[in-house]
Amino acid sequence: MKSVSTELQEILQSKRQFICADLFTLTQINTNVIYLTTADVVVSSNGITYNPYGVQISGLRYRITAGMDADEQTVVIAAQRTDLLDGLPFLDAVRSGSLDGAKIKRARAYMEVWGQGVGEVTLFTGYVSSIRSITRTRAELTVKSNMALLDLQMPRRQWQSACVHTLFDANCGLSKTDFTDDGVVGTSSTTTVINWSDATSGNYWQGTILFTSGANAGHRRTIKNSTGQSVVLSYPLPHVPQPGDTFAASWGCDKTLATCKNRFDNTRCNTSMPFIPSTELGL
Repeated sequence: MKSVSTELQEILQSKRQFICADLFTLTQINTNVIYLTTADVVVSSNGITYNPYGVQISGLRYRITAGMDADEQTVVIAAQRTDLLDGLPFLDAVRSGSLDGAKIKRARAYMEVWGQGVGEVTLFTGYVSSIRSITRTRAELTVKSNMALLDLQMPRRQWQSACVHTLFDANCGLSKTDFTDDGVVGTSSTTTVINWSDATSGNYWQGTILFTSGANAGHRRTIKNSTGQSVVLSYPLPHVPQPGDTFAASWGCDKTLATCKNRFDNTRCNTSMPFIPSTELGL
């Protein structure tokens, strides 16, 4: 059973005429929040203002089923070149991954007067899992309900040669702050190669870089390689970084026992089993 506000209960019980509008909340992994509505006027609900102009969104049906199956649906987002996200045209930002893993919620607001919500009901919550298609004017995104987070392989810990822990998680036990270094972009950097004289060769392989200033502020990328004078990104940045832009680079781990010992001195938490034969050997 869904809980609603006292005002909404009174409207529903009184059988007075009311109007509805769907509200969409998109929360990016960088905590930026986008509020959209399918109404043709600005809607205020629970102290939040939902924008009807610019970006248009539709999809996410309300379903009631028995069982533990994860719901998977499609969201359609239409935008013009003048609609921006993370400093880029909205659909370009979507193509670059700005909505990857973003949380999405669809609610229905009830009103007696257009734009003044007296209560709302949540119809769907989930996260963006993939991009189905994208054109110049619209993008179709696959959205999965939060029930998909329960789709875990059991038993959780498997016998394998690589460590099963994620670097810096509770099982790994290391603090990300202790292995994160501040840096400044050097000259002649590109969207995939960041020249940085303090880059320690090897330590940042498979690590991450988060820009803290400049046009790329808030953008995070995986580090593909580090040479001691630069870091190479696995995916290009939306803007060419400028000399003086700042960032935070975190070390990476390939989950082998040797890296855990030599780079982090953390073998006590390592779960790798390097002597298990690889599948290529056919044993």
